[in-house]
Amino acid sequence: MSRPLRDPWPPRPPKQDPKQNPKQDPKQNPKQEAKQDPKQDSKQDSRRNDGKKDSRPAVATSLTITASAGEETAKRARYDRRAKQLTLSGSLTSGRSGLSAQTIAVYFRKTGSTRYTYVTSTRTGSRGQYSVKVDNGGTGTWKAAFAGTSAKQQSSATVNVA
Repeated sequence: MSRPLRDPWPPRPPKQDPKQNPKQDPKQNPKQEAKQDPKQDSKQDSRRNDGKKDSRPAVATSLTITASAGEETAKRARYDRRAKQLTLSGSLTSGRSGLSAQTIAVYFRKTGSTRYTYVTSTRTGSRGQYSVKVDNGGTGTWKAAFAGTSAKQQSSATVNVA
């Protein structure tokens, strides 16, 4: 009596020797995934990116902004693109120290509008200073904003341009 032939599809995965592959994928073995220490998750939440405990509240920051159009800009022809540029500059500090390598987002709100529009972003220098050239959007308010970090509070500053 002959045995019926087994359908070869789908093929079975090859058997693996446990000595050759001690690491197992947690998706293949759900029991391993459930063995995680619940205390470890709570420890992870209370740590900063550098691994130290974050027991202190975020430090206050201060952001300044000024808008200026240089003499060259004022003297240029009415239709020259460079004549319509402003330089926005300021600094980001915490206490008496400048905060370096932090991202500052720049927004503009036209007079009569209620919403700011994102324009660009820049990074602070080694002493917390920043400067960015933008196209003058007309009369309105420019806003510089620092989003903050786990250790530094967010802050923003505005300047009106007539």
